[in-house]
Amino acid sequence: MKTIPLTLFAIGALLADAPTASTPLGVRSAEETVALMIWGLEATSRADRLNTWKIEHRDGDRVTFSVLRRTDCLFSASVERHLARTGHVLKFDYSFDFARVREYSAWFANGKDERVITKIEGSRWYDQKVINKADGRTVHSIPGGSIHTFVAGGSIERLQAAFEDFRINHCQERPL
Repeated sequence: MKTIPLTLFAIGALLADAPTASTPLGVRSAEETVALMIWGLEATSRADRLNTWKIEHRDGDRVTFSVLRRTDCLFSASVERHLARTGHVLKFDYSFDFARVREYSAWFANGKDERVITKIEGSRWYDQKVINKADGRTVHSIPGGSIHTFVAGGSIERLQAAFEDFRINHCQERPL
């Protein structure tokens, strides 16, 4: 049995209440495709700001996702989670180099709901920093990570199709 990184559990419930994908893929920007293939985010959860999505969970937690394209294959992403129970805010900052990704997979988290685990593998393809916004302290950091899992909403087929579309239209894998 493979060990699942701690970050899965840290943000594991992020999208438990995310809207499910029901419309065809259509033409999407690179940022929209990244948001779909990683977290299952759709246009229905778009915020007023460009390339930003918002989700509110049944327990009152609010999550804001932002994706910024730096080059064809380099992206920055930020996930801010406001915890209703404690009032704390955690910020997850990512840097992604999708040209270094070798494998993308998705499967159901369990048989009871529509949460999907997305796993992306590559060679040092991402950096992650988790910051406690109350004091600005970094509570977790992964420089040059090679395997990462996310929790997404939607269908496995749509998530995988988004990754295939991303590879064709936005960023090809490059040899190391």
